[in-house]
Amino acid sequence: MNHCPDCYVKPGEPHLEGCDVEHCTQCGGQRLGCDCDGHDPLQALWTGEWPGRSECRANGWYCRRNPNGPGFVPCLATDPEAVLDINRWVEQRITLANN
Repeated sequence: MNHCPDCYVKPGEPHLEGCDVEHCTQCGGQRLGCDCDGHDPLQALWTGEWPGRSECRANGWYCRRNPNGPGFVPCLATDPEAVLDINRWVEQRITLANN
């Protein structure tokens, strides 16, 4: 993925106002839906891939569908059903922002 799929900026550029993809650097949530003061658009630059993907790979955060019920459970990257655990990335960002 080269350009942001919502605001079409190139990698290394800040998202445009109102972009659905940009995450807030203060609360960790979607920037479009927050009112945080102090958001730094230069820390939320478009990297060329969906926010959180590289962080999940770097931290080994993967999950797969829960075989015993609804939702997902953590797993190893080598699990054949593994997907990046973007929800864990968002939860970590929110936890860090609240501390």
